[in-house]
Amino acid sequence: MEYTETIKVRTTLPLIPPISSRDEILTPRLLLRAPRLSDVPALHLLRTEHEVMKHSVQGVDKTLEDTIRSLDDSLPPNDTKNYHFLIFERDTGELVGKGGMHSLLSRRFGWPEVGYSFKQAAWGKGYATEFMTGFLESWWSLPRKEIEIEVDPKSVDAEAGSTPTIVELLTAITDAKNVGSVKVLEKTKFNKFMEWKGVDNREASFGQDVIVLGFSMAAPLKESS
Repeated sequence: MEYTETIKVRTTLPLIPPISSRDEILTPRLLLRAPRLSDVPALHLLRTEHEVMKHSVQGVDKTLEDTIRSLDDSLPPNDTKNYHFLIFERDTGELVGKGGMHSLLSRRFGWPEVGYSFKQAAWGKGYATEFMTGFLESWWSLPRKEIEIEVDPKSVDAEAGSTPTIVELLTAITDAKNVGSVKVLEKTKFNKFMEWKGVDNREASFGQDVIVLGFSMAAPLKESS
């Protein structure tokens, strides 16, 4: 789904650091760092798991070249357009997932959009919630700039015809049947603001009816000094 009606708003967006100066993020069990070309073999294993990639439009990678191309948007010169990380277990150093902000001005709502995926062997360990918690802390700590953007009016409490000042949002979408993802978003304080029925464009379920949920989180209020 792409938004067709828009409203112009004044808000803020983060200044994304290039991966050459991007800090790693540590959580109790995970290490999040920017991707490197040397990660391709390990990332390829994740991207060839059907149960992981069935939620992706592209589906599983067929070749290592597919995996290399998947990194194009995360590596220079495109690295300041997203805030994406590979996710490793701290104890083992194994790559277990990937995630982050993959679309600064998404085609769905106009706001930055976050997503993630984990190897099937890493499911059920609470890693997704732990990742999102660490990512969100880093995301909201980035420096901001003021900007005017076009967004889906359903995402804001404002009327068309004006240019209101709106608190910045971070958005996420998920298949309503993906109960685990819904729970992660709810645990990390996202709120559902939209639900719609559409035709699935993911490779594994192309052409089927799907119920999609839209979630958002507003930028936290800054504490007064």
